[in-house]
Amino acid sequence: METCVTPEVLSLPAAVNDNAFSELYEKYYQQLLFFAVKCLGSTEGAADVVQDCFIKLWQLPRSLSEISSIRNYLYTMVRNRCTDLLHSKTRVSKLEQEWQLYQENEPAPSELLAIDRDILPEILSAMKKLPPRMQEVFRLYYLEGKSYAEIGELLHTQPGTVRNQRNKALQNIQKLLQKQALLSDKN
Repeated sequence: METCVTPEVLSLPAAVNDNAFSELYEKYYQQLLFFAVKCLGSTEGAADVVQDCFIKLWQLPRSLSEISSIRNYLYTMVRNRCTDLLHSKTRVSKLEQEWQLYQENEPAPSELLAIDRDILPEILSAMKKLPPRMQEVFRLYYLEGKSYAEIGELLHTQPGTVRNQRNKALQNIQKLLQKQALLSDKN
């Protein structure tokens, strides 16, 4: 049974006119759901997007007759909501990746405590052989316990750059300590 929403019915706000809203919902829900699935690339969240759009339409303070094309209006709402959802998922994904990278590169407190007092002078000696900027990053991070962000502020650089310099400093110190261990084994 095809229903037709009359101009008189559309002249009332959607929240006041249950019949008009119900007819629009029945007429466009499946089409909009299919459109949302195409936009999102999966069924996950598509129904929520369409329902959110109908809720916004319901909450419009003006009458539906003020909208020149309800069909186009609904499709635009769904497209925009899908775009917003995809952008937010991308942002969340990037944040999760950055957090994972941060956790992988952040030393555990036990790592700092596990440094044997006998090897600490060798580490400090090796640190002095690093370029000045790496020395500073290594000292601030390991000896003063500052975060990447704090070091970045002190040195006027990005936290990612600080992390990279810390990693390079650590690798260089490890290489220097390995060389020292090899030399001491030969003697």
